Amino acid sequence: MTAKEYLKQLYILDMRYKSKMEEVIDLRELVTSVGAIRYDKEQVQTSKRNDQLVNAVIKITTAENEAMRRSVELADKRQEIIDRIINLDDGNYIRILCMHYVHYKKFEDISDAMHYSCDWIRHLHGEALKAFESKYPEILKE
Repeated sequence: MTAKEYLKQLYILDMRYKSKMEEVIDLRELVTSVGAIRYDKEQVQTSKRNDQLVNAVIKITTAENEAMRRSVELADKRQEIIDRIINLDDGNYIRILCMHYVHYKKFEDISDAMHYSCDWIRHLHGEALKAFESKYPEILKE
């Protein structure tokens, strides 16, 4: 695994977590939406609605538990990556890698924040990845 692949894990985990949270929100909206009442048909009390509600609650609970698991996994990986980045020796490398891989900033935004050209930021990014790889060769072999 390259340094870039290792650092991109955070973005992937974040997208998985956000996707699961959207699923939870959609399921909650589905359960709380009120269906139309049909007055042209005679209503017969059945347990079908209750069964559907129980199934929906089970789906929501399962999705919430999965979202919580993903949230914990994301927080743990975020802290691990931040800890490794901040142990690099160059402040510019730390700033670029944190802004790009932890805060998901584009090179153009990093360029503006650091007052360097975008080309120079790309160059420093490449150097930062090399520094990361030489500092942590053991984690990249996994």
